[in-house]
Amino acid sequence: MEIFLTIISGVLVFILSQYILEFILKPLIKYKQVIAKIDNKLKFYANIITNPPLSSGSSDDYIIAQDDYTIAKKEIRDLSCDLESTYKSLLIFKPNKKTIAKVVKDLIWLSNVIGQRYKNINLPIKAAEKIDDIRKSLNIEEL
Repeated sequence: MEIFLTIISGVLVFILSQYILEFILKPLIKYKQVIAKIDNKLKFYANIITNPPLSSGSSDDYIIAQDDYTIAKKEIRDLSCDLESTYKSLLIFKPNKKTIAKVVKDLIWLSNVIGQRYKNINLPIKAAEKIDDIRKSLNIEEL
């Protein structure tokens, strides 16, 4: 009887540890990885996000290739979707829902304005402010 109880308790501990691993730890790790990737891509694409294409087209100006804008738009939008999906997979230790919703919207906004230039709106300044807001909302520390 003692051997049977030892085996059953071992199996139960194993099942419980797998449950904790699969449904609590792995989603939390994935969520943290998405936040790290957001930080990385915001730094990597900062020049593209805050510098819309020049309208003059002179050869003396530094012009970022249109493909770079397209790639940045897609990656920022993907990060927004990744953040939302990983947030939804968290069972416990969930951050504030309103904060995550705001960050998701801000990332979509950034994706939409990358490569855009408007006369009435200073998009580079607004984009830089959005980047700062995203970092503050996700508690991304500066290095």
